[in-house]
Amino acid sequence: MSIGNFIRNAFTVVRYKNGSWEYGKSSANYLTKEYMEYFLNIYAVNACINIRADYLSKFKWGVKESQGINYDSQLLDVIKNPNIYQKSTVDFIKQYEIFRSVYGWTYQKTFGAKGFYPSALYNLNPSNIDFNTNSNNPFLIWKKKDINDIKDKTFTYDDNGIKKTYRFSEIMPFYDIANGVCEGENSFYTSPSKFQAIRSNLDNLGLAIDGENVILGSIGREAIFKEDGGKVTSAQYSGINGKKSISEKSRSDVDSKLNNTNMLRGRRMRSFTPDSAIKHLDMSLRPKDFGLDTVMSQQESIIARAFGVPNEIYQAWKNGSTFENQSVAEVKFIDTLQESVANDLAMTWTNSFGDTNTPFVATSDHIRSIQNEENKKADTAFKITQSLFNLTRTGMTETQAIDFLDGLGVNLND
Repeated sequence: MSIGNFIRNAFTVVRYKNGSWEYGKSSANYLTKEYMEYFLNIYAVNACINIRADYLSKFKWGVKESQGINYDSQLLDVIKNPNIYQKSTVDFIKQYEIFRSVYGWTYQKTFGAKGFYPSALYNLNPSNIDFNTNSNNPFLIWKKKDINDIKDKTFTYDDNGIKKTYRFSEIMPFYDIANGVCEGENSFYTSPSKFQAIRSNLDNLGLAIDGENVILGSIGREAIFKEDGGKVTSAQYSGINGKKSISEKSRSDVDSKLNNTNMLRGRRMRSFTPDSAIKHLDMSLRPKDFGLDTVMSQQESIIARAFGVPNEIYQAWKNGSTFENQSVAEVKFIDTLQESVANDLAMTWTNSFGDTNTPFVATSDHIRSIQNEENKKADTAFKITQSLFNLTRTGMTETQAIDFLDGLGVNLND
């Protein structure tokens, strides 16, 4: 049984004809528990989500002021020290990204005196949230009364066994894919998890890993039999010409010396003295015969792409080594994926408890790979500028010099 099937069988859930679901009392939320089990138990998933969390936590948070970015503003206090359990932005951001990546959505909530700057900031665990609604109110609303009613809409949060009620207007929602894409009365408050698209791949990876375990468990398996199977008459022949077994005495001798773990670990001799000539057959399964490395690599690549992690970064994380184009992949990963997530956090914080005149910002210029790429750009710009200067000194006009460089493949518009 693959790990995906094992996880799904561990929880009870009933689906009714109208498409609604009822979860067993032992599982506060079947899907959220299943997805967290994937994260905790499957290496490829764990690595990809931790990569996302690690890179997002590298961003530096500041406040944009008229004279530049202030990284020491008092407005950053709750971000630098969110709560009593997380004394740094790094831990807080990693937890946020794990929740958002695993469940597809998460909420943040501030605590403190209303109307004042918050004294604490928490990520709410989606698995502890119960929307507890049975209404059929329309989603498309625009009237002021309906909007105010939505602001008063509440959900229940299980805080270590203590049920607390919060308004949706009190929380900051974050979605990994997009909210409102699924059916259901709470679809606008949640977003699908990426796990839904790769469950078959997770099962395939689990089966490949199980197969590898079987192969490794077969190492050292062997058969001992008489060298001469003896003649078989036509009357006895039934399609299988089997080898005769060795005597019981010889078999016991072989078993005690080849299958005794303590003797083998103690490096005692494997020699034995059979009473007849015997043959040996290695029955170990060979990994290359099954191509499991290729299967696992394919499934891991699909999982990595699903979470937006470049294969270069995943392989470096997995193998503990660096690749020639890893730095380029890191820059692209930060620019195209994680920067948008960081900007979403900054904008949401600004609108919720910040000051729109001095908004929160996230920067990544200090990250080594970003610095290296910026240095390369600066070096390239210097060389182009120097080339233009040298060409104009030969008598070319600036336009002729640019056309000359363009003919060499140097595009100044890039």
